[in-house]
Amino acid sequence: MKKYLRWRWLFYTAMIIVGGNLLIMGASRWMNNRRVYTALSAETIKVLENGEQFTFYSLIPTIDSMEYVEKGSKKKTIFHDFAIRGQSQIKQPEARRAILDALYTGLGKGELTSCFNPRHGIRVVQGNKTVDLVICFECQHLYIHDEHGKRLVPIIRFSQRALDQALADSNELREKLK
Repeated sequence: MKKYLRWRWLFYTAMIIVGGNLLIMGASRWMNNRRVYTALSAETIKVLENGEQFTFYSLIPTIDSMEYVEKGSKKKTIFHDFAIRGQSQIKQPEARRAILDALYTGLGKGELTSCFNPRHGIRVVQGNKTVDLVICFECQHLYIHDEHGKRLVPIIRFSQRALDQALADSNELREKLK
């Protein structure tokens, strides 16, 4: 009889632990989704998720940007006041999904600092709507430029790995940076 009670006690304890973990994971996912929806409007998310064009930029930070633009006789292109080192169209749905998932994971977390030296940029176009993201992981800033204007949102450095991987995987951008 005692053996039966011991196994029953272990079973209930295990169920409580597993159930508690599932509850915590569900709450965490809900909080993450809620944070994304408060940082981005529903229209902005729709454009990011379903955009016809998804352009990824490698930017030159503030201090070096103007020197880069002034060098050479070729006209350098600018993305929200920052010189573009290279750019690539991301056409694979898996690559887009990885980039957006990384951004959503880090969005709304972190502490804002006083600097802004972005090295990543994203432009997504769907029809006549455009969403631009200018990202600085060093300073944990993400500027959103969309139909609602310009907004600042904190972002953690964790998301940088996925964006750097997208840069590394892009043959088109790699060739431009050489």
